[in-house]
Amino acid sequence: ILVQASRVFRTLFGEAPPGQAIPIGDIEPATFRELLRYMYADRITVTLKNAVDVLYGARKYQLWTLTEICQNFLRLKLTEADVLNVFEANRRYELAWVNRICLGIICDNPIQAFDDECFWKLSGKSVELIALRQVM
Repeated sequence: ILVQASRVFRTLFGEAPPGQAIPIGDIEPATFRELLRYMYADRITVTLKNAVDVLYGARKYQLWTLTEICQNFLRLKLTEADVLNVFEANRRYELAWVNRICLGIICDNPIQAFDDECFWKLSGKSVELIALRQVM
């Protein structure tokens, strides 16, 4: 099923000797379970807490429909109340699309973003990306 769902898995399994373990090091086990659930059962649970991780995994393994599901979820569900947490979570992957959508929301509502207690917990990189944004 993995080989049918993803060209990346097809390549990984095609190159590995039979029975050899294939390490998946850059994706958390809970996220990988969601990816497996999607590939095996065509079901997924995307939340604001896991959306960036699942989106990264979907892109990495070329699961384009799942990529679209995650992007649509963020487009519809991401609000001023959640944007700083999602933006900071994206420092792990630096997905340009996530940065764009988050920075758009932050720059549309800068006062709310700067008043949020999460703002003071952002990494230096996140603050730098916000400061370098041209439009506020």
